[in-house]
Amino acid sequence: MSITLKTTNPFMYVPEDKLSIIRDDFLKSEFVDKMDFERYLTLLHEEDDITPEEMLDIIAGRDSSRGKAFSSLKEMVHIEKNG
Repeated sequence: MSITLKTTNPFMYVPEDKLSIIRDDFLKSEFVDKMDFERYLTLLHEEDDITPEEMLDIIAGRDSSRGKAFSSLKEMVHIEKNG
């Protein structure tokens, strides 16, 4: 007999402010027409093995690459520290 352990999806415990960032990204994605948000979160966890923190990093990386040009390193560091 084999036992299969089912892990709890960590996306179900993400604070609403962070979950809304992931939801907004989902609504802009090609997946929005193919599945609901809950299914998307399940796939991120079970099939892609992505944690909420990793997903937020991916979104932040995508957003930052869309392009704000900084005039100096000092300006970039100031904005990064102060949000």
